Amino acid sequence: MNNFLGIDADSIGIIFSLTEIAMVSALFLLPTLTNLFGRVKTVSFVQLLSIPFLLLFIGTESVILVAISYIMRSTLMNLANPIMNNLKLEIVEPEERSLMNSVTWMTCYIFVGVGTYIGGEMLALGYYKLPFIITAFMYGIAAFLYHMFFFIYENKMEVVN
Repeated sequence: MNNFLGIDADSIGIIFSLTEIAMVSALFLLPTLTNLFGRVKTVSFVQLLSIPFLLLFIGTESVILVAISYIMRSTLMNLANPIMNNLKLEIVEPEERSLMNSVTWMTCYIFVGVGTYIGGEMLALGYYKLPFIITAFMYGIAAFLYHMFFFIYENKMEVVN
């Protein structure tokens, strides 16, 4: 951020702090959202809703718009995590839950690590917007696939209950 917009370290720290405050605040809304729309729709919706903010992050030179888009993107995308964790652990047998959780997070961090490296290489080559565009595309695919695979499961669970 500071190379592109000239934001100092103190301002970046404030933006990161505001992001965490927004995330904590949004978590209070999560039970209401899941009750209204269901878990799978809520996950898909908040992930898809984060994409325009990710693209706005690279589509403006306004520090205020970048800060708002960063806060909103981070909050919306991370808001899905508690629901996804709950659902994945519900699907497997109790004795498989620790393995499921470990494999899921390991896989997540492997992809984050590889993606961060590749994105850093793109940035070093001067492709400042490309990593964000690819990320937005991948978010869209992930939200669509999540909805497609787990919507059926959630509907079956509602019929059983």
